[in-house]
Amino acid sequence: MDKWYRAEKEGNITKEKAQEMAISQIQSLRYGEGSKDYFWITDYSPNMIMHPYRFELNKKDLSDFVDSNGKKLFVEMAEKAKKNGDGFVDYMWQWKDDSTKIVPKLSYVKAFIPWQWVVGTGIYVEDVTNEIAQLEKKIINISVGITLAISILLFFIAWQNLRAEKLRLKAESELQESREKYRALAEASTEGLIMVLTDGQIFFNKTLYNILGYKEDPLMLTLSELFITPPKLKSIDISALKITPLQNYDLDQVETIIKKVDGTLINVLLNVSPISFLDNSGVVLSVKDISINKKIEAELDQSKENYLTLTNKLSIGVFSAHAAKGCKFIESNSALLKLLEVERKEVLLETSIADYFEDVREFDSFHSDLMNFKSIQNRMIIIRKSTGSKLPVSVSAFLVTDEYRGDINIDGVIEDISVQNKSNRERDSLINELQTAFLFLNNSIDKFVRPIPLCNHNTPVINAIGSLTAEKSDCLLIIDQSDNPIGFLSESDIRTRILMAEDNMKKPVFEFMSSPLITISNNSTIFDALIKLNEYKKEHLLYKTANGKIEGVLNSSDLQKAFHSAYLFFVQKIQMASTISELSIYNSQLILLLRGLIEKQTTFIDITKMLSTISDSIYKRVVSLAIEKLGAPPVKFAFIVLGSAGRGEQTLATDQDNAIIFEKVDDSDFELTKKYFLKMGEFISDNLNQIGYNLCKGEIMAKNPKWCQPISIWKNYFTDWVTTANPKDLLDIKIFFDFRIIYGAGYLVDELRDHIISLTTGYNSFFVYLSESIVQFQLPENALKIKLPFDLKMVLLPIVDSIRLYALKNKCTSTNTIDRLKDAYENGIFTKQSYKNILHVYSFLMQKRFEHQSNYLVNNIPANNQINPSEFSDVDIVLFKKSLAVIEEIQNKLKLDFRGTLSV
Repeated sequence: MDKWYRAEKEGNITKEKAQEMAISQIQSLRYGEGSKDYFWITDYSPNMIMHPYRFELNKKDLSDFVDSNGKKLFVEMAEKAKKNGDGFVDYMWQWKDDSTKIVPKLSYVKAFIPWQWVVGTGIYVEDVTNEIAQLEKKIINISVGITLAISILLFFIAWQNLRAEKLRLKAESELQESREKYRALAEASTEGLIMVLTDGQIFFNKTLYNILGYKEDPLMLTLSELFITPPKLKSIDISALKITPLQNYDLDQVETIIKKVDGTLINVLLNVSPISFLDNSGVVLSVKDISINKKIEAELDQSKENYLTLTNKLSIGVFSAHAAKGCKFIESNSALLKLLEVERKEVLLETSIADYFEDVREFDSFHSDLMNFKSIQNRMIIIRKSTGSKLPVSVSAFLVTDEYRGDINIDGVIEDISVQNKSNRERDSLINELQTAFLFLNNSIDKFVRPIPLCNHNTPVINAIGSLTAEKSDCLLIIDQSDNPIGFLSESDIRTRILMAEDNMKKPVFEFMSSPLITISNNSTIFDALIKLNEYKKEHLLYKTANGKIEGVLNSSDLQKAFHSAYLFFVQKIQMASTISELSIYNSQLILLLRGLIEKQTTFIDITKMLSTISDSIYKRVVSLAIEKLGAPPVKFAFIVLGSAGRGEQTLATDQDNAIIFEKVDDSDFELTKKYFLKMGEFISDNLNQIGYNLCKGEIMAKNPKWCQPISIWKNYFTDWVTTANPKDLLDIKIFFDFRIIYGAGYLVDELRDHIISLTTGYNSFFVYLSESIVQFQLPENALKIKLPFDLKMVLLPIVDSIRLYALKNKCTSTNTIDRLKDAYENGIFTKQSYKNILHVYSFLMQKRFEHQSNYLVNNIPANNQINPSEFSDVDIVLFKKSLAVIEEIQNKLKLDFRGTLSV
């Protein structure tokens, strides 16, 4: 009504037409069940303006219209509307559109003042009554349901009480069997066990009797006589047999010495675990013979001593002096006093460096070069000792600034080169020892593999223990109903999980197994196994055959016999280095070690494996030193390496390619977080450069703000590269697809790798562009002619790039070229012949690359990749020509595989 009234006032329509349109619309309005409820219109008189069902009332005076009870309903409606604006009126009326049925009805009316109309509508009381009845019915049904549920719950509680009573009676019966079952459990262990209860009872298992040489007679073996000196344990006082429960599952173990029946002493490791037995509690002491371990440690200590003796014999003097002319000494070590034959340091500090130069002009040249170039390395000079005798020495020095006083000083070393040859011989002996260790560790793991018994996952623990005893094994492989391996149970699991409660023996063995399974492939070496054991902190590795089936187990105690103390000491020294200078020395020794391996024709795969492992150790230690200096990182991060380092294919001439990924942070914290990681990146990159890993010429380093970003930015980088990059762009960024984590949160790297796989799945153009850049790559002209020097790295490039392309295409997560090539072959990308050809060519080129770089280092020339064909033998030339043909075959294959879009 208001709509048409406004139209009237705005002059768009006459009043009669406006009222006619309003009546027309209201007359057709319906609502309610069956759309039979309606609206009517009267005026104040009242006259019926419109009724949708009682047409006979339209345009009639309703002043005398009454219902079946004589009520003037329309008069009352008009009065309420005029007086109050709206209101309710009850009366009798026909049932909807049925004029024969009269029922009670309640109407609501409202006045439309501009036209002095009254609009009304009503509901039938019978409808309300029916709805209330339905609600009452629902409430009754719900009440009945609740009553029924309560009754069932009460019945269930009563039944549970009865069942609990039956279980209690059964438990009392089974409790009588517990002692024998515990004894069976203890006898099954291949380690000696001692069970001590709080009431003073002591039990020994059969294995302990065998270790000590006693007969199984409890009266012959007493705990107090077992130990030479009672071990100091947190949870038990051996002398007083007093047990003290540990808090928060603290580790309680100690190395001690026990006495056998014949008086022989053996070294053992005691591990203490709490136990609940019957109504009593106590502890179980696991006794493990570690005599072999002690022997290995003794050999390792001897190797350390030899190494320290060697370094102490080196005649290297260390000094600090003022940079002012004359260079007066500030500090020195004892080796320098001995070198200059000065009795006391106080006497030396009264003199200057210039005082010991035989030739004054040589000192002037030394001082001038030092001030101009900031550092001098290995300058050979003749010095005059305090006694007047002369000595040839090598001097290295560099300028430093005192942070507190601002003075410029000189720090340096002076080495007696008259004894250098002797030192070199001793050093070479150490290096040869390390090389021998590596070659030994490169042996296959096959001879260390033991068979492993199988056990169904639902087998009770007590039966599984029986299997261990019967098979004389210290571990079980747990399988499911389909005979698929799902877990692993060792003696360690028995001690730390099963012995905690007496009822564990009845439970299925899968509740106590270790999972997931840690496996090692059949083509792995002793070195690979040691690395994996250390990484996962495990005592066993499951041996997996070429077809993926688990057929044995490797025990760490067996592999300990393959350790070689000198090599382990070399790695350990890297991990324990406290300064960058130490790491620089170890890196130099690494180069010497690798040079010897190359000369012995060790395969490049073994060389790169060793180089990557030790380089990774150096990288990790540099990151750790950065954290020690800068403090704990504000968020989790991952330090990654790229390019050849990311592929595990570093050579003796490589520069840095690294980056930092850190967690997403709030905008308010971003600047401080970014500032921290940039400082870390600068520390890492600069110190790696000092150690011997050259700075990247392309600035792809963690110190570059572009390559020190949160995970979200890294995802954006790869999204842009995959979706928008052209072939030219890919030449610059392809090494980023060879990333590998060195330190930090591995999940960040996994998340980024999953993002790349998801991206490349939907963008075939990326692979097309990548293949186009490889196909169009031209080998160096000198390499094709085999006459003049050429860059051997450029010859290897199309092989590495092609294998990377197929790896990305087939979602291979490996970064190493050999691993990627094998995956491509197994997925049918290369035939067996092509696979062998590429593998042989790549191996040949890498081997020549290492030989070339090693020869340069021998002659004190910085290693590079510029090889001269004169270094090739006649056989090498034939193999190199074959290499060029194989590279051409790879490029032709790319043309075929992507022929739909490449320009050939």
